[in-house]
This record gives sequence, structure tokens and C-alpha cells, in this order.
Amino acid sequence: MANYLLVHAAWCDGSMWRHVAADLRLAGHDARVIDQLPSVGDEPGALGDLYADAAYLRSILDSATEDVVLVGHSYGGMVITEVADHPRIQHSVYLAAFWPKKGETLLDIRSAHPHEWLVPHGEGALRVTDDMAIAQEIMGADLGDDYAEFHRNLRLQSRASFTCTSNAPARTHPTSYVVCEQDRSIFVADQERMSTAANIVTRIDAAHMAPLSRPEAVTAELLRSTSFSAATPSDSSDRSETGIR
Repeated sequence: MANYLLVHAAWCDGSMWRHVAADLRLAGHDARVIDQLPSVGDEPGALGDLYADAAYLRSILDSATEDVVLVGHSYGGMVITEVADHPRIQHSVYLAAFWPKKGETLLDIRSAHPHEWLVPHGEGALRVTDDMAIAQEIMGADLGDDYAEFHRNLRLQSRASFTCTSNAPARTHPTSYVVCEQDRSIFVADQERMSTAANIVTRIDAAHMAPLSRPEAVTAELLRSTSFSAATPSDSSDRSETGIR
């Protein structure tokens, strides 16, 4: 049995993992979800930054009694990178996620979009545009009619979480990167570039919110990471590629 710890994206909360977590549990594993990072919420002046998110995640890892497979989606990749030196991490998985190098911010590694979809909301907060056509094209092109409900549940995100420089401590465990090949939020070319640091790279035919649109494919990739961790020494530099369509 593996122990998964799932870290959500910006503007979201842990509910984005509900289908994947349920599938992992049905497969006989433990799946714990970070309910809400400090950088996400409804009160702009009270939102934390990347370091607050990392401290919160580190406190959860400190209390863990078993090693975990740590999974970060989108902005969650910034957060899991900050705790990469934690001894409780068995394997890290970046799902269509930002993977910074030391000294980089999210804004440093985020490519410009033809339609700017991040809107200032006062007191250092950002929200997703109310233009539903643009928002869905970028965040959930394959969610169909379910996108409207997803959009209604989006929260505010602190701008500071995007401008903090990553500490990117050295890790001693293997990593996977899952590229979402229809992603228009983090462009595929950016994902491919960041994935070169991973031990194993896989691909799924999904847009950015794959945990909601393709939970079965995401679950399969997380289970693949579990088997890879069991077979690979923590200091391995071996690299392989595969994919699910």
C-alpha cells in the first residue's frame, strides 16, 4: 500500500482531487488531500505566500508516520519543490505542474498567454477572469458543461505566491512528471522543458484540469509512480518515458 498526499492548484482547494483520491482508495492505497493552502481563500488581505504554503505542507509531512508519494498539480508543483528535502517523501509527482529551479519564481517560468486571464482583485490577490469562454479554453477545455460549476468554486490566490523565489532544496528521491498534452494553461512546451529533470515522464491526452476531466488516467499515472518508486533507488538518475491516451 502506498500513501499519497495530493496538493491542489492555484484558485482551487482539495476538492479538485475528489475523483482521483476515491480511485486511489479503491485500488487499496491511502490518499490524503491538502484541503486548502494558505495562499488560497476568500479574504485577499489574509492570503499567504509560497513560503506559507510550504511551511503548511512541511508541517503535515512532519506529522506523517509513513513515507508518502507527494503529488502537486499546477501551482502545487511550486509548493512540493520547496519541501523536496523532506525525508518522508518517497516519490514526487508533478502533474502539469510548475517545477522551478533555485531562485526562480512562478512568473519567471510561466509563458505569456495571448489572452491574459489573471485579474487583480485588490490587496495583493488574483482571480481568474469572468470571461467564461477564455477561462474555460485555458483551464478546462475538456470539462464541457461541468466547467461552469468548477469556475463558480474558484477562490482568490495571492500574487505573492507567484513572486516568491524558490529555494528548491536538493532531493534524494525519484520524481515523475506527467505532461497534459492538451494543456493551454501551462503550455506543453513549458511542461516538456521542466520535465527533463524527472526520472520518468508520462503523458496523458487531457487539458489542464486532468484530475477532474481524466481522473482515471491521472490515477493510472500515480499508480505507475508507486511501482517505479518501489523498483528505483532514491538516488537513481535513470529516465524513461511512456504515456496514456
